[in-house]
Amino acid sequence: DYFLIGKFLGTSQLGFYERAFELMSLPRKQLVRKVNSVLFSSYSRIQDDNARVVRGFLRVATFLSFIAYPLMIWLFFVSPSFITVVYGEKWVGTILPLQIMCLTGIIDSYTLIFQPLMKAKGMVGHHARRDFLYLIFLSVAVFVAISLGHGIAGVAVGVTAVSLVRLSLMLNLAVRNLPMTVWDFIMAQKSAIVYGLIQIGACLLVEYFTRPWFAVDSLPMMIIISVVALVAFVGAHLVIRFADVDEVFDEIVGDLKKVSRKVPVLKKLGFVQKKS
Repeated sequence: DYFLIGKFLGTSQLGFYERAFELMSLPRKQLVRKVNSVLFSSYSRIQDDNARVVRGFLRVATFLSFIAYPLMIWLFFVSPSFITVVYGEKWVGTILPLQIMCLTGIIDSYTLIFQPLMKAKGMVGHHARRDFLYLIFLSVAVFVAISLGHGIAGVAVGVTAVSLVRLSLMLNLAVRNLPMTVWDFIMAQKSAIVYGLIQIGACLLVEYFTRPWFAVDSLPMMIIISVVALVAFVGAHLVIRFADVDEVFDEIVGDLKKVSRKVPVLKKLGFVQKKS
């Protein structure tokens, strides 16, 4: 996509698109890379127990949803102010493709966690063939978007659509070879979807009611959106309290306590002491 954009739309449009893609993919790359490094060895140890493999995979999908959904929703709403304040007005061309590709960020986060699963189950060849199809579809989508004159926004829409196709291909492969359904995969994200919808509603209300006082690309709006997005997601959990979210939070707190006990200063704090 970079080559086609640079060739047909010019270097300035390529710069906008590249910046949007990097901002969208940075959190995903950092998180999923670390998760996948652990997952392959975990899946390999239990590869003969398909039920355990599926439970582990769905749990990872649940954990990932609590990060991908709120982060990408926040990035969507904060993009106008974030780009203008941090990078300057000359980069406003980045805003629309970045907002479109926030959906890509969520989709691709899930696509990437299929890699260690397929590798551990010996389906690397099937995975590679689907990736090859993805590259073909991506090239066609980008070329069509450019040919129709839709610019980098059209390219972003095409990339998002093809990313969804890629996820569908990977999910189809998993469903055909493991005791898992598409509905299982969707339900693993249920809590994050509900919290995310509440987060979206809160951000939309803030944009509507603050419009007379703050520009959408101003520093105050960036701060307000950031605070509201965080409060809405956390507040939704405090009110609804889905059990799977509590379990993930408990695991995270437990891991933090284990790390804290290894630090001399933190060992003295009461909340990291082992219960007697």
